[in-house]
Amino acid sequence: MRKPAKIGGLLVAFGLLWADYAVAQERSLNRVADGDFESGFVSLSLPAAEQFPMFSGGWASRGRRVPDAVQETAFEGLVSMRIDTRPADPLQVIQDLPVNSPAYGMRFAFFIERGSQTVRLLDAWDRGRPDSGTPAFEARISTTGIRFTTPAGSWQFDGDVAPRQWHTLSVIADPRTDTQSVRLDGVPLILLPGVSPGRPSTIVLGGSATDSGAFRYDAIEVMSLVDLELSMLRDAVSTLDIAARGAIGERLAAAAAALDRGSTVLALPELGVARNMLGTTALATENLRLAIEELMELMEASSERSERRREQ
Repeated sequence: MRKPAKIGGLLVAFGLLWADYAVAQERSLNRVADGDFESGFVSLSLPAAEQFPMFSGGWASRGRRVPDAVQETAFEGLVSMRIDTRPADPLQVIQDLPVNSPAYGMRFAFFIERGSQTVRLLDAWDRGRPDSGTPAFEARISTTGIRFTTPAGSWQFDGDVAPRQWHTLSVIADPRTDTQSVRLDGVPLILLPGVSPGRPSTIVLGGSATDSGAFRYDAIEVMSLVDLELSMLRDAVSTLDIAARGAIGERLAAAAAALDRGSTVLALPELGVARNMLGTTALATENLRLAIEELMELMEASSERSERRREQ
């Protein structure tokens, strides 16, 4: 098994490795609708034989049964979602996501009642069998370990994952290093090679042909790493005691607006101007300059991967 390692870039420059507390501060960036199941639940249920349609803004399930809303001992709030699946009778729950970059962060809470289940983040699939393609990220979870899959292959973590209690799993996919950094319960677990050239488009929870088990899920979050790093940059700039703080903030806001329109080409020059406006007389501003450069590298690496996917 590969040893865990920290990722580079903005998160290290600020001493803020993407972890549970950091995600909690960035709920506005979450691309998952009703990931806490407090204001909504599965709004589309399909028979087992049907293909999934495109479905965003909520959850869709497929199977002979439907997920359960559990109103006790949720990870956050009052409600969690329970999926009970078997190889001969799989139950899957999906949501399509508007993530704007191959660089992403994902976090979810899970509670093992029994058996195993799989969480997948897909960038392309046939809308039929989620396990038929190569995932951007996959975690097959059981009480005896977790098997991870990326576009580069599969790796097994052998270790106890206690049943009947909540756990969190988080992952950051960083095209700058072509790695995915995984944490279990906030502790670095493994550094996986391989970041998909495509943008993650669908999250899938539940069973496959080999899964049999009952799990609960809660606090599901997927966000663009570009959006996350830019948001942290804007927060850091707002605390600076320099004359150019307002102008730098305006440039970062303009970059964010360009990204909202899907334009990396327009966002990059705004970041470049913001970087050049920062002086280098203090450690804080120098760290911000470096952080902006790292973010620009992330955007360029993400664009290059997306371009390669279009050319295939």
